[in-house]
Amino acid sequence: KNLSKYTSISFIYMLFGTFLSAQQLDSKDIAYNQLKNVLETASRSQQVVWLEDFTGIDWGYCPSVSFAIDRLINEYPQTLMTIEWHSDALTISDTIDFPIPEAYSYRASLYDVGGIPHNQFNGLYEFVGGASNCAWQTFYQNRLETYELLVQQESPYQIDLEGELIDSTFNYSVVVSLDDDIDADNMMLELFVA
Repeated sequence: KNLSKYTSISFIYMLFGTFLSAQQLDSKDIAYNQLKNVLETASRSQQVVWLEDFTGIDWGYCPSVSFAIDRLINEYPQTLMTIEWHSDALTISDTIDFPIPEAYSYRASLYDVGGIPHNQFNGLYEFVGGASNCAWQTFYQNRLETYELLVQQESPYQIDLEGELIDSTFNYSVVVSLDDDIDADNMMLELFVA
């Protein structure tokens, strides 16, 4: 009886392994499916908090805020999405991956960023300033409170993402449906693909 049980289990594993190898999912298919899952799940079930961090590598006050944000990201990886905008004036020139002056200027102008560090939560709540010596605890606490306030809010929209991969190019179609009692004036959809 045990021999037939182990034979059946071995056959199932072999069949399952053959099935998985036949799937041959492309890494781009996997990335698309993950993005679709995050967007659609978040829009149906809970709010995802969006944090924009205006910072610079060569500015002494920024690390205190960066440590606080890093802790938040580690604690809430499914519901806190972040992007760092590095000021080219405060970023050393050989870090070519960081400064994108046009993008930084455009985003900073939306929030009247005058100095860094500057954080925007969901485009509504802002924090400006940092501390020397990487004293991050205070910055963590006030950003945590803002995150907790925003993540509890009911999402007034649903996002459906459809797309297709042609050669190495994705074509996306994003459909955003607002609740009937939501005013769409002054609303903007921003889609960042990384």
